[in-house]
Amino acid sequence: MNQRQTTRTRILEAAAEVFGTQGFKAATVRQICKRAGTNVASINYYFRDKEGLYRSVLEDLMVRGYETYPPDMGLGADVAPEERLHAFIRSFLLRLLGCDSLSGQAGPRQLIVRELSDPSEALDWIVEAHVKPNKELLMSIVADLLGPNAKRETVGLCTISVIGQCLHYISARPILQRVAAEFISSVDSVEKLAAHITAFSLGGIKDLKGQSRKERD
Repeated sequence: MNQRQTTRTRILEAAAEVFGTQGFKAATVRQICKRAGTNVASINYYFRDKEGLYRSVLEDLMVRGYETYPPDMGLGADVAPEERLHAFIRSFLLRLLGCDSLSGQAGPRQLIVRELSDPSEALDWIVEAHVKPNKELLMSIVADLLGPNAKRETVGLCTISVIGQCLHYISARPILQRVAAEFISSVDSVEKLAAHITAFSLGGIKDLKGQSRKERD
């Protein structure tokens, strides 16, 4: 890694921590520079301004996360949908909670949660570049599980439910640790949590598929 890459990387990692803990509005360029061991001129050189730096941080988090843990986890379309669902959920959780991922660190994880609850203009880019393609992938998995006669509305609601479970363990973590610590301790690892959410989702999808079959009969 050359000096240019090293400086840029240090700034991105420092900014992820500062933006995550302070929020975009409260965070200052000087705080980020101090943490990165650089100066304001470097921010202007690499990212133009604070807004450009913020978007670059989000882009870095998303790209690096998907490169490390792709949504299909390397499985082909010919694999059983149950396995593909588990892979999707596992990759999602690993990107946000995995200790070896950049976003698994406290600051970057807080940054993502902040962006979801109080979105900036960068959220539109995130949705177009990453969220929508992955939504389509998950919907195709859910559609395969529900069968060819499933309504698109049912497929969509099931897709939202799967994602909602994953996000709940991330965004509601402070509350869960206070009111349900004895339960979440049983799924304290990404692998256990992914297995639980997969099993719960498959049970609900199976029930909806059965209801749909009864209505047709």
